Formats: sequence, structure tokens, C-alpha cells
Amino acid sequence: MKHRVFSPNRSQPLTVVLLTGMSMLSGPALLLAKDRLVLQPRDKASPLVLACDIVDYNARTIAVHIHAQTAVRSFPAAEITSVETVQTESHREGVRQFDAGNITEAVRLFRQALQDEPRDWVRREIRGWLVRCAMRRRDRVQAGIRFLEIAENERAPREYPLIPLVWGAAEVGTSLRRQAREWLTGESDVSRLLGASVLLLDTSYGDVTRNELRRLVRSTDRRVSALARAQLWRLRVTSTSITANELDEWEQEIESMPREIRGGPYFVLGRASSRQSEYDRAAEAFLWLATVYSENKPLTAQATVEAARSLERLGRTGEARSLLEEVTEEFEWSAAAAEARSLLENRPSPVSR
Repeated sequence: MKHRVFSPNRSQPLTVVLLTGMSMLSGPALLLAKDRLVLQPRDKASPLVLACDIVDYNARTIAVHIHAQTAVRSFPAAEITSVETVQTESHREGVRQFDAGNITEAVRLFRQALQDEPRDWVRREIRGWLVRCAMRRRDRVQAGIRFLEIAENERAPREYPLIPLVWGAAEVGTSLRRQAREWLTGESDVSRLLGASVLLLDTSYGDVTRNELRRLVRSTDRRVSALARAQLWRLRVTSTSITANELDEWEQEIESMPREIRGGPYFVLGRASSRQSEYDRAAEAFLWLATVYSENKPLTAQATVEAARSLERLGRTGEARSLLEEVTEEFEWSAAAAEARSLLENRPSPVSR
């Protein structure tokens, strides 16, 4: 059975690729070709279709074996329009249970899928689902543990949008604080980034975490470096001295970051803009996150509520109501949905803090 992993809408006709001078779909020298890849090369008008075996797939490249007599080929991940691959029954059913909101059963199935699945790149995807499950349960400890398993296996995983950093208000309980202290002394940059994010606003660890984030800004890992810098922006959100020029600089910097990590930084930009009464900019930042960088669903839900607050401040009450209703319908499991329901019940009073 095939399952499409990623497939944005495309209107162009497809072209079957003959990289070796022979049919990709038949012939004794070909692999079993259990995967199907569609690429849109920058120098081609039409997408290209490959029947192949995917060897690895990360945020930068996809490596595939096309023909038994040829070496592994790599293509830029940015050129991929869709991927189809075989999934185990436990993997497929885990996704179905997650979509149905049966998180406990989904976790059980994804754990089984990790045992059933031999391919590293698919195992990272399954761990990504376990991160989603943990965040759905508001369990940052498990979310962090699972994400670190992904990061230890691959330096540039496709699952980076799921990194469970703190971007807004978050309750830090005893177990999370204890785990964050352990992460903060970990060997990897990603581990220390997670720990510093959780403890950044903790008065007992403020100096330690700020110093650690400043060190991480110099990390050779571009994603870690950018996220560390954006985490430090959180300290500026409530400042009365932040300027429009500084917000402009943040926005420019976000646009230079790898696309897969822009969601959290946009959230900080939105919060800072709102604090400075720049509600147009705030709404734009929150909605940009919610519509373009929406892989982190709890953050997407909260950003949508914050966008509604900003629109209300601008007098665009109809749009604000629509967004709040969207959150209650699409993210009914989230803390943001409870907040949205409360705001809707209290209308027509302004949506404000």
C-alpha cells in the first residue's frame, strides 16, 4: 500500500524520467521501486516522476536508488512536490488515530511502528508523530525527549518545525524544570537550546540560560543559531524601549532563516509588535505563522487567537470572530481553543488582554 507523505497541489503535467536510458517502470535491472517521487527542477517546465527506493530524506536533500546498476542519486529537498512510500500498518493506523483525536492509542501504535520500521528517515517521521502526540497532551518533557532522538539521528531533519521550544506563556512544572536542567547540561546544541528555552524566564536560571543562548548563537548549526537568537528576543518582548526599526530587523532576519524554523520567531515578532501597539504588523506575523509555517499545531492555534486579538484592536471584528471560531473548530483540543471560546462568549466587548 502506498501513502503520500507530502503532496501540494500541482497543475502541471507529469513527466516520467528516464535517467538511465531505459524505462523506469520495468526491466530486470531495476529495483522494486517501492517509492514514488515527484520533483519540480528549477530548470524544467514540467514535474519529473521517479519510481525509486528512498535511501534518506532530510530538510536539505533526498537520496534515492533508481537503478540496480547505478549509484544513489541526491536531489534538493526544495524541488520535491510529492513523495509516496510504503508505510507499516501500525504507522498508518497511528496517523488515523491521531487525526481522530485518540492520542493514547496513536502513541501505542507509533511505538509499535518504531519497532516495525527499519528505515531511518521513516523512523524520524514516526518520532515526529510522537512529538505531536506529546504536544497534544501538553507534555513538553516527552516532546523534547522524542525530538532529541530525531536530532541525534539527523542534523537537518524535516521534523525541525516540531521542535518544542517555548515561544509564549508556558507553565513550567516540577518535572519539566528538572528535565530542562538536564537538557541545559547536555552534550548537543539542540539539547541545550531546549533547556535554555524552558528556563529562560526562570529567575533562578536567567543568567545561565541567557549566557547559553548567546553561546548557541555562534553554533555551526544554522538552525540552532537562528533559534537561539530568536529565543533571546523573548527577553525584549515586554520592553518599552523596543523600536520599529528593531522589529524591522527581526522581520528581515526571520526571512533569512531556514523556512522550517520560522514559525516560532514569527510568534515572537507578533507578540512584540502587539506590545508596541503595531497591530497591523502583529496580525500579519501571527497569520503568516498560522497559514505558512503551521506544522506546530499548538503554536498555530495560539497564533490564530493572537491574530484575532490584533484584528479586534484594528476594528476588524468580523475577521477576528471568524478566526476565533476557526480555532474552536479546528483545534478544539488545544488551550487556545478554550481561550477562543471564552473570548467569543464575552463579545461584543473588545478582544483584549
